[in-house]
Amino acid sequence: MSADGKKIQCKICASGVSIETRTWISVNSVDAHIKGGPHLKAVGLLEDAHTQADVIERNKEADATIAREAELRLINCQNPTRGGDGKRRNPMSIAEQTMWDEYAVNGADFDAGVDEVDLGLERQRLEREVQEFGIWNAERTAGELGFSVGGEDEGPLLVEDEEDDVLAEIMCHAG
Repeated sequence: MSADGKKIQCKICASGVSIETRTWISVNSVDAHIKGGPHLKAVGLLEDAHTQADVIERNKEADATIAREAELRLINCQNPTRGGDGKRRNPMSIAEQTMWDEYAVNGADFDAGVDEVDLGLERQRLEREVQEFGIWNAERTAGELGFSVGGEDEGPLLVEDEEDDVLAEIMCHAG
């Protein structure tokens, strides 16, 4: 209320507005203000804000409930071989017991063993592949790899390099 008691400010319309930009309403025109468009719009915005706040609060409560339930599920799953009463669900095999004992000692680090490769057989396989590589048109393969075979044409890789050089020279002189 103003100092002279003749003007007031609407708290709904004034919310979210700086003090300097708030407007004063004559005490005699309060009824007209309440029925006016700007006030009704401000009431709608305030109701929307309250609705959004309620939704946010409900979501927080739902999230907290989900978190509590997940925590309970996690607690119940700490030992999957036991039920909620602590008793075993089914008997554990020797292999399973060994696995759990190893897990308790080593955690998730485990060794699947070393692949035992017969080095003699591996060498024979590589020698056979080298011989087969040379059998299937060795000159063409060497040419495609960029090697000159007996003074014949140079192979596609070297030809492409020459073409690139010519194009680079043309572009250099053009620009």
